[in-house]
Formats: sequence, structure tokens, C-alpha cells
Amino acid sequence: MDTKSKEIHTFLKQRNVKLSDIIHLLCQYNNVKLKDVAIRAGLPRERIYMMASGQRPVNEVVRQAFKELLGIDPWEGN
Repeated sequence: MDTKSKEIHTFLKQRNVKLSDIIHLLCQYNNVKLKDVAIRAGLPRERIYMMASGQRPVNEVVRQAFKELLGIDPWEGN
């Protein structure tokens, strides 16, 4: 797990930042786009966006794609 990404996640979560915003900032920090996650997960980018924004339930494939690209599962501990 990427220590800096974990620190950012914890810092933002403690300040009640929305998960979608946390994901956006972690992606920026790691120079990752939702398109990259979508390709890794084998799903359309729109579906990844909907999962990140809470409009759809997240599945294990997407969680694993985020872990591989960001070094952290943004949903862990939520």
C-alpha cells in the first residue's frame, strides 16, 4: 500500500470529504485517470464514475483496479 496515498485518504476522510472527491484527489496525486481504472477493470468509464460517486455499488474488480493503480482501496474502512 502506498503510504502517502493512505495518509491523504485518512486526512481527507477525517475531514468528512466526500468519497468521490477523495478518489479524484488520489487519482490526481497518482497521475491516474478514471479511464485507466476502467481499462484495468474492463468496464466503461461511466460505470467507474458512477461507482466512485456512489450512484452504483462498487464491485471487487473495481476495488482491485484502484488498489493496483493508486496503491489503496478508497472504499476500505467506509
